[in-house]
Amino acid sequence: MSINKKILWLSAIATITIASCQKNDDTVVEGVTPVPVTTIIIEEPVAGYTYMAGDTVHVHVQINSDIEMHGYEVLIINDSTSDTVWSVQEHDHAASYHIETEWINNVSDHSDMRVRVNAEVEHEMEVVSEEVHFHCHPM
Repeated sequence: MSINKKILWLSAIATITIASCQKNDDTVVEGVTPVPVTTIIIEEPVAGYTYMAGDTVHVHVQINSDIEMHGYEVLIINDSTSDTVWSVQEHDHAASYHIETEWINNVSDHSDMRVRVNAEVEHEMEVVSEEVHFHCHPM
């Protein structure tokens, strides 16, 4: 047997061995509840962006889960003053939310800001959160 055939043969055996040892992630263990996967994508505002006085701050958020969620909350927080300047909440059972809204920059001082999104995955159990920081110039 030539050296090339031996290398090919050993490679095939190694591949079969590795493939047979891989764990099957689709296995369901009886009595164990799978952990829900929830993602929050803040499309706008863009992290690090600076808004001038009177600018419209668009808030576009997508929340997805592999289970039915119980609602969400979106806040715009002025970290420089520790004030919540805008918020919206919704108690609505769904596996997906798409939020499109806006806030007008009306700060009176230079302000470090953030959008915080909280998704209630399970009643009084688990909240998944995501944040984006941005800056606002005063009027």
